[in-house]
Amino acid sequence: MEYIICYVEEPDRDNDVFEVRRESFEDFASAVERFTLLCGCGLCSVILADNENQKIIRQFFKDETNGQVVIN
Repeated sequence: MEYIICYVEEPDRDNDVFEVRRESFEDFASAVERFTLLCGCGLCSVILADNENQKIIRQFFKDETNGQVVIN
């Protein structure tokens, strides 16, 4: 099975361009480890998805209006 992690890094002050990065994993445990690490790094959005079934497993993001972290 193939798992994908997509994440968005918040731009620094000199650059307001958002960029989506993507990483692929064959091993579920490795994908979960990386997802966990990225969620703890202060990124504004991280998605863990099952690429073969085209399903989002978990989504982590910061709500811009109140600063709350949301995990679906």
